[in-house]
Order: sequence, then C-alpha cells, then structure tokens
Amino acid sequence: MQPNQPPQGYPPQYPGYPGAQPGFPPAAGYPGYPAQQRPFTVERNPIATRSLIVGAIAFVVTIVAAFFGYYIVGLLSILAVVYGIMGLVRALNLPQRTGLWPSIGGVVLGGLALLITILIII
Repeated sequence: MQPNQPPQGYPPQYPGYPGAQPGFPPAAGYPGYPAQQRPFTVERNPIATRSLIVGAIAFVVTIVAAFFGYYIVGLLSILAVVYGIMGLVRALNLPQRTGLWPSIGGVVLGGLALLITILIII
C-alpha cells in the first residue's frame, strides 16, 4: 500500500477544493460565488423583557396586596408602564421589531396593576 492511498475497500479520494494550505491565505469563495458573509445577528431588546417581568410581578403583587389593603405597590406598576413605553420605542426603531410583544405585555400588565391600585385607593 502506498503512503497517501486509502485502505483497501474504500473509494479513492479525489482532490476537491481543499482548505487553506500552509503558507497560503484561505480562499475567498468558489469562482462565480461571493465570499462568505458575517452571520445574521438579531439585536436584543432587554428593556422589553424587563417591562414584561416587572409588569407581571406588579400585577401579581397588586392582586395579593389588594386583599390586605396595601396600595404602595402602585409604584411598581408605574415602573412597568414606563419600561414598556421605552421598550416599544426601541422595538419600533429596530429593523426586526425585536421585543414588540413583550413591551405591549408589560404596558398592559402594568396598566392593569395601576388600575387595580387606583380602584383600591378610591
């Protein structure tokens, strides 16, 4: 058996487009095709996620606190609405609209918690 030959029973190896050879830069791409581009990245919207989490916490805490007569948790619902509006503004400026629905959810939950707090006070 010769040194660069595959073992018996295997098909012979054909030279194709090998990777980068020592001393040479990697190929830019196959002829007629563009070189590889950077992978597609999605921008994140952490403010929208924060809005949804704070809105859910504010809604649950407001419901629980309503049974005990506390209304100081209304500040948390205001924070959820503010984060939600900030997340909406950012989502509408991103090309993929990342975080649009979590922002809407945070505004809705924060608004419901604020409405319940106002009804408790009145």
